Amino acid sequence: LLLLRAGGERLGWGFQLQSPEFLFALSVFLFLFGLSMLGVFEFGTSLTSADAGARKSGVGSSLLSGATATVVATPCTAPFMGSALGFALAQPAWVSMAVFTSLGLGMAFPYLLLSIFPRWLAYMPKPGAWMDALKQGMGFLLLGTVVWLLWTLGAQGGPNAISVALLALLVTGVAAWIYGRWGALERKRRTRAAASAIAGALLIVALVFGFGAVGTFTRAVSTTNAADGIRWEPFSPERLAELRQAGEPVFIDFTAQWCLSCQVNEQTALADADVVEAFERKGIVALKADWTKRDETIARALEGYGRNSVPLYVLYDVHAEKPDFLPEILTAGVVLDAIEGIAPKTASD
Repeated sequence: LLLLRAGGERLGWGFQLQSPEFLFALSVFLFLFGLSMLGVFEFGTSLTSADAGARKSGVGSSLLSGATATVVATPCTAPFMGSALGFALAQPAWVSMAVFTSLGLGMAFPYLLLSIFPRWLAYMPKPGAWMDALKQGMGFLLLGTVVWLLWTLGAQGGPNAISVALLALLVTGVAAWIYGRWGALERKRRTRAAASAIAGALLIVALVFGFGAVGTFTRAVSTTNAADGIRWEPFSPERLAELRQAGEPVFIDFTAQWCLSCQVNEQTALADADVVEAFERKGIVALKADWTKRDETIARALEGYGRNSVPLYVLYDVHAEKPDFLPEILTAGVVLDAIEGIAPKTASD
């Protein structure tokens, strides 16, 4: 991220989920991971017979698990990390690296404690058949993550992108099934080789087809004006300046389809009937800055507020020079309290 920003790219935290190709690649990866945990195929069993290979596999597995957790978790900055990330990305590189290293150490801290105090493992559950059930349950959670990724992909590319991704995942599933059915260790070497070759070919076809197609479908993320909800206008610096010049109260919602916190806030706090009524009564103009896809205008606006991530909620009073910032996790009460001090616009205004 630092290298890309040094090269002139205006990127914020979670920027990778603005790429349809990245969403597709992550979907395939987690789909295969989920199928493996469900027992469709076993990955890496050929290394268990060699002690050195097993140790290597264990280190690689730990690194892969940590990298996967980090990649999937990066857009989930609310409610505590948004300010820290915005601060880190505005600092020199060594400060940013120090902050991100601290975050990584925090994620690894439970494992570190068990390494320092191995006796604590005695309080961990004993191995048994429950581990297979837990593994399979985690497999379903991974497939649920794939559903979320496809939903995010659909917000960028529409139903055609989802259809392409689902077809590619179907071919990927067939490849995994062939590998698991005929590539197991008990099969003859020739059978295993053929199964691996066919499965690998199908996986390559799925990836090439998916990468070549999902990026071609684009759909402008339109701003909706629900009859029973807040009336949103698309955000632009020009529109904001015009409203500020006219002395209008303004509320800006920096959001994205891939931001789960944003979606929860919009479906609960910002959809509350009392909040909608208060917006209308106070004459607040609501601007939505949708960062689902890469948008340098929104990226610059976030930087102007000292942030590099969503959600961000900005409220301008009628004549206030500086805006107020609402928390990243909203409730109807929080929003109502924030706009309570805004005087309703009169005809003289």
